[in-house]
Amino acid sequence: MVPSPEVLISGAGPVGLAAALVLTQNGVPVRIIDKAATHWDIGQRGSGITPRTLEAYQFLGLLYQIKARGGPLQDMLRYNEDGTPQAPHKLVQEFEPTPDVPEVPNFWVLGQDAYCEILRNNLKELGVIVEYRTELVDFVQDETGVTTVLKLEEGKKDESVRVKYLVGSDGGRGATRKLAGVQFIGESQRDFSMVIGEVELTGLDRDHWHEWRIGYSGFMARAVIEDESKTLFSITAYGVDNQRAITNLEYLNDHVEKVAKNQGVRITKIVSLGEWKLNVRVADKFQVGRVFLAGDAGHVHSPAGGQGMNSGFQDAVNLGWKLALVCKGRSVTSLLETYNEERQPVIREMLNLTVSIFNKNVEGRRKDVESERPSSVRQLGVNYRWSSIVLDELLTGELVLDSALEPTSAYGSDSPVRLRAGDRAPDANALVDSKTGVQTRLFEIFKVIHHTVIVFDLALATGVSKIVAGYPGDAIRTVIVQPTGENAAAVSGVLVDTMGHAARAYDVDTGVKVVVIRPDGVVGALLKTNSGVEKYFSKIFAI
Repeated sequence: MVPSPEVLISGAGPVGLAAALVLTQNGVPVRIIDKAATHWDIGQRGSGITPRTLEAYQFLGLLYQIKARGGPLQDMLRYNEDGTPQAPHKLVQEFEPTPDVPEVPNFWVLGQDAYCEILRNNLKELGVIVEYRTELVDFVQDETGVTTVLKLEEGKKDESVRVKYLVGSDGGRGATRKLAGVQFIGESQRDFSMVIGEVELTGLDRDHWHEWRIGYSGFMARAVIEDESKTLFSITAYGVDNQRAITNLEYLNDHVEKVAKNQGVRITKIVSLGEWKLNVRVADKFQVGRVFLAGDAGHVHSPAGGQGMNSGFQDAVNLGWKLALVCKGRSVTSLLETYNEERQPVIREMLNLTVSIFNKNVEGRRKDVESERPSSVRQLGVNYRWSSIVLDELLTGELVLDSALEPTSAYGSDSPVRLRAGDRAPDANALVDSKTGVQTRLFEIFKVIHHTVIVFDLALATGVSKIVAGYPGDAIRTVIVQPTGENAAAVSGVLVDTMGHAARAYDVDTGVKVVVIRPDGVVGALLKTNSGVEKYFSKIFAI
């Protein structure tokens, strides 16, 4: 018998699918619906995947499926007003692999339709099928759950579904936020609009992004990387009559010829085009009782910098592991309040960042210059240092920060003065199992289904093990990491830090002896004592 769903997810885009996968991997029955007739082919929209999101895919076990499709971010080839090309340049600074970011230091490009397909296929393997033509139209919640009303496809009666929790990932125009009575604060900026979508196009190579600018008029095209077609491109056109360009191929080609100076570039077929206008809004809260908002349902903004889908994906992972623990009775419901506590500051800073990048881009079009994207768009500095559930025993006091630490910022720094609880957990490779000789890395251990406790001081290992034994066995994984040496090699099951990467990444020389990593790849605790382990988990588990 199929278990009754405990969580209903409304909206089957990348955010809803990610939330469903986190919950399902954690053993929580879910139901995911979408009012669309079928999965929508949206091509390259939201195609830039940040290193931080790629790491989340790693913890879900999907990174290599994502990397098997798509490709690295291509260089931009801009053209002068006479149509001659400039030298290609990077849209975002590229970084070399490092021990703490050895796998995915840079953006990866893959269209939403492709990575949604990967997520759907993995959900299907776990027995979860997206239900299309199914729309959330109402809900009522009480102290024990949410009673939802679903409108099914024509000819079928509305269905009432009772669940413990409801997740709205149904977009900026979706029903969940409206039904919850949550304000959507911000404004639509109508002084700049574009036509975006996909076309079949000839006359351009597939190795670059191509862009022409003449003041506020212009045209940009980039190949759909994962598609085998040699003609399919994603385009952006600005300075046109949007509604006319969407449907009139001849008019659109006249615009392309005007800005490209007749370089042989021609659109042969409109596949899908639509009008885009800048809309910057954020929900005043991401939780109303047992109802949660994630992704565009809670925040919409400029696509500049490629932060939107990635932020929504991280919403889903942050919320997912917490919901799983509460649904399984392992945590108290107050844990869920940290979703809003942690994600609101990140999203608000992200909105400021993307608006700033967008304004620079528009100004750059006017002045015919290129604006640079800051390295923070990789999202490796995004953190929750202020969170009530993280614990840092290296702080000089409960509320007093070390004077050597930089001020708290939700987007932080790619290279902080020192690691802090709430920061992204660094990777570390060249770890060798002292018993088997097998080499591994920390990111192969971290998973969305458990906390990971890393013990750097062998003398504390027994005490940590006793504390961890008091919690559900599948909820926490403990690993011992020791430096190269005879003592480490003599202890069975120890991971030998052969290159010292783990010790450096986690600042062991400053006094860190135990580290707790959350299921979302965030440092939950930096500890100097055994008692800190119990103190941290007392905030997480209700056992």
